[in-house]
Amino acid sequence: MAPKRGLKRVLQSMLSKGASTSSPQAKRKGKKEASAEEHDAVAAVETIPNRVEKARVMGERLGADLYTGNGTLQRHALLQGLLERRFATLEEAGNLCEALTGDSDDFFSIVGSLNSVLLKTELKIKSSQVPKSGDEKGAKSYVSLVNLAKDDCATQATRLNYAEITFFKRAVEHILGSEGTCATSIDLMNLECAPASPSPAAAGPSTSDAAPAAQQAALTKKEREGLVKSLTREGWLRSVRSEGKMAVTLGPRTFLELKGPLMEMDLPQHLADQLS
Repeated sequence: MAPKRGLKRVLQSMLSKGASTSSPQAKRKGKKEASAEEHDAVAAVETIPNRVEKARVMGERLGADLYTGNGTLQRHALLQGLLERRFATLEEAGNLCEALTGDSDDFFSIVGSLNSVLLKTELKIKSSQVPKSGDEKGAKSYVSLVNLAKDDCATQATRLNYAEITFFKRAVEHILGSEGTCATSIDLMNLECAPASPSPAAAGPSTSDAAPAAQQAALTKKEREGLVKSLTREGWLRSVRSEGKMAVTLGPRTFLELKGPLMEMDLPQHLADQLS
């Protein structure tokens, strides 16, 4: 930061010398012009260093030095960051962008550039508000890389077996039908959900091939507990407080990636209004 102050003093000295032999009126006018010129000159020189400093400070907060002035590397790094996180709040995504470029306002510009390429492969970085649940007072905006494809590969590809998919669907239905749009873990453990036979339209959290069994036994309590934790960690479900107690609601990835199926369900009016 010292070079900036030194530059400012030099500029002030140069400008004041140029106005020293003028009349009082000229001096006042000269001071105004000098002030404007000084501001423009200093701003032009400080722009890049300020970005670097902002990126350095944010990088320290995130635990890594991420700054780069290369636009291609900025885009690749931001995309990789979103892929690793699966989802992020808009604030978290902005912080990552600031660590890369020095300015969080660059985020939507970079996303627009990325989406122009990603859309060719039926992928898109989407941002959306996730409706509040339980005791929450406001909605948060989240960002995620979403698969837009609706073909068989997209709808059938999942790491879950059919009993797990059935449980996830019943959990979503139960949460949507509950007061405050959330449910306790005990409620989810006690859900009745006989696993359905596999069908091409089976939808759920997608990552890899599903088990091809035609009918599977219902999940045990321990399996349900493990699945709820996994779905919460991956962003399909979310932990909230409701009346002072911990509860489970729909996660940001469910709203971002399964908005179509959700809109076909019998949603509470306030939720339908927020998603429309």
